[in-house]
Amino acid sequence: MAERIGVDEKERIVAELKKGEKSQNAVAEMFNRSPGSINRIAQAEGILPKSNVQTQNARIARGSFCKEKRLQISDEMFAKIRTMLRKCKEPAELRNLAVAFAIATEKRILEENGATSPQEIILTDAEWERRKMAIYRMMKAQLEEKKEKEDEGL
Repeated sequence: MAERIGVDEKERIVAELKKGEKSQNAVAEMFNRSPGSINRIAQAEGILPKSNVQTQNARIARGSFCKEKRLQISDEMFAKIRTMLRKCKEPAELRNLAVAFAIATEKRILEENGATSPQEIILTDAEWERRKMAIYRMMKAQLEEKKEKEDEGL
């Protein structure tokens, strides 16, 4: 049986683990200790294994990249809706566009706030309905204005 790990050796092990340059197994070999002993010290000190840190960092990077891409796509969606609004002639087209806009707006709000569902953003059902109706009225007014201009031109 190996001798117990002394205070000085434990401090050197902790320092090596905190550097994050070597795996727990490599640190175990370096100090001629079992991987289990090194793992217990790491857990007691709240030090994640190197592979977990790398995985966690990759997950964070991927998540922020994905969020950035999703926001970019959202911007493209709003630009497309704006373009389609100018070409919209029928009430059914306007209704479909209003629904798409309302959904895109809701999803954008969720994305910007880091929420995963509308319930995580504190808005009452009445507030959501008020916002949707405001969007619908705005789009309807724009369509009516466009039709008036077309009628004047005829």
